[in-house]
Amino acid sequence: MNTTHSPKNRRDFLKWAGAVGAFVTLSGCTTSSSNNEPRPTARMKESTGSSGNDVKILQDALALEHKGIAAYAAGIASNLLDATISPVALKFKGHHEQHRDKLTKTIQSLGAKPVEAMEKYDFGVLASQDDILKLAVSIEELAAFSYAQGAGDLSDHGLVVAAISIVGCECWHTAVLKSALKEDPAPSAFLQ
Repeated sequence: MNTTHSPKNRRDFLKWAGAVGAFVTLSGCTTSSSNNEPRPTARMKESTGSSGNDVKILQDALALEHKGIAAYAAGIASNLLDATISPVALKFKGHHEQHRDKLTKTIQSLGAKPVEAMEKYDFGVLASQDDILKLAVSIEELAAFSYAQGAGDLSDHGLVVAAISIVGCECWHTAVLKSALKEDPAPSAFLQ
């Protein structure tokens, strides 16, 4: 049995993964943001695979990373996180900062100006640790779906691999956060 995967097979898989992500997003399984911002996945769907569209996809991802960093920073600054959750939030914030930095460099290397973080994000009232964890889960789930869908639309193989790698990271974050909320960390064999 030949276990070697050709680029065509990977590409077909990534197109399938993107279609699944689009279906899940369009069926309303992801959580919309608290301030009704447009979902990054809406613009990702417009991509047709050119370098210019790669930049659009990366810009959307970068905007979501900025939001994730701000959410974790707000949670940490609130002093509502207990001694077991606070270091996890700090670690996850660091992961998002690494994603942000890599996306920023990549966008610049493609000749574009990276989107900047908003001055302020409206996360609603964060009155408890659970509020913060639920906010983080919603952002992590949206990020996972956005990267999965965007990966299928990227024209550069290296960017596809990076996006899929980040999907895994966002899923890890979601599983850990759901466990902290005493929810099933892996409710399905597929993103939903």
